[in-house]
Parts: sequence; C-alpha cells; structure tokens
Amino acid sequence: MQNYPILLTATENYVPFATCLITSIIYNTNKIVGGGQNKPYCFYILSDFLSKSTQEKLSKLQAKLSIIYPFRNHDSFV
Repeated sequence: MQNYPILLTATENYVPFATCLITSIIYNTNKIVGGGQNKPYCFYILSDFLSKSTQEKLSKLQAKLSIIYPFRNHDSFV
C-alpha cells in the first residue's frame, strides 16, 4: 500500500511544534479524498537526539491519531 511520507527535522525543543503540525494534518485531512481510499501517512522525525520521554510521548500521540486517520507504524527510534 502506498503512503504519504512526510519528513520533519526537529531538536528536542522543536518536537512540540512538530507534533502540533502532525496533529493539524491528521485533523484536517478529508477522509473521503481518493474515493475513500485512505492511504496512511508516514511521518519521519529526523533528529540527532530525542529523550526516552519524548519518544514515549510520540508513540502515544501516534496511537491516539491512528484512530482518526491511518498511520504506518515503524515504531523505531534510531
């Protein structure tokens, strides 16, 4: 299945703004686009360091937003 890849770069201090953008994209996506063929978003956050706390918050946000619109789950922090 194809997806919509979106790459964001963020430092630990910028992650709250990146999550705001991600949340806005999900809440403002028309679920009928493509005749109801919802392709999942695949958000990538490129960073040199994210704390475990931030990683956990991002995972929780992903689970919450996946209910509204599909996500691809890579669940990896490298």
